[in-house]
Amino acid sequence: MFPKPNDPVSTEDTRGVIDKMSCKECPKIYIGESKQKFEIRVKEHKKAAAQLEAQKSALAEHHKMTEGDIAWDDAKIIGTHENWQKRRILEAWQINKNDGLILPREYLSVVLKDKRDANLNQVKA
Repeated sequence: MFPKPNDPVSTEDTRGVIDKMSCKECPKIYIGESKQKFEIRVKEHKKAAAQLEAQKSALAEHHKMTEGDIAWDDAKIIGTHENWQKRRILEAWQINKNDGLILPREYLSVVLKDKRDANLNQVKA
């Protein structure tokens, strides 16, 4: 009845995500971050695209400009972090990595250190 501490959280219930979505018609990829549940953020993008509200979503803007369909079923979480600043760093890292740019490792050192520390604390507990 009660989940174990190490039970995985379902994708839909995951909060604090860095997500990746793509267009079915072209190689364009969207990478974003949100503190909301992944499922809710995808629904917001879908609604904005359906209503052609480009100001609410980069995916909706792309859909409106190109009339290309978004691959909603392929949307996935590529990272998580509960801290919004560190989530933004991870998002920027993914965006730049996707564009073929290499950011200095120092940008990630704070985030990676936090995750290592959290993992160590879980092992000690």
